[in-house]
Amino acid sequence: MISSSKTSLRNKVSSRLSRTLFGRKFQNPVLLAAGTAGFGNEIAGVTDVTRLGGLVTKSISLRPRAGNRSPRVAEFRGGMLNSVGLANPGVARVAADDLPRLLRLAPPAQVLVSIIGFQLDEYAARSEERRVGKECRSRWSPYH
Repeated sequence: MISSSKTSLRNKVSSRLSRTLFGRKFQNPVLLAAGTAGFGNEIAGVTDVTRLGGLVTKSISLRPRAGNRSPRVAEFRGGMLNSVGLANPGVARVAADDLPRLLRLAPPAQVLVSIIGFQLDEYAARSEERRVGKECRSRWSPYH
């Protein structure tokens, strides 16, 4: 059990780290970059997602996308390069399955949805999909 003094200290630190951006309160400035945690399943067993300030989803397109053929990863002495090709299940599946599950998993961390498009009208179409996000506790990111 955590003592009340430790809990009090944790609350003070959390309060000092919180930030408000674009009208959203982030409990701290730690965000996982787009794609590093997929749609949350990939990281849930490794770290406590609720301790993050936010998580940026894997990028999604209007329609499902297979991505690039293999090989997708090349290692070299200084690191690695990847060219996955933005493989994703498409906005409809993410909005129906992945996003609601991630929103249940993540509070109070913010969930930011990364969108991709290949033509201007695709961005507008995905923006319309934000209405689905409103049904998921109004946490779909209007600015990413």
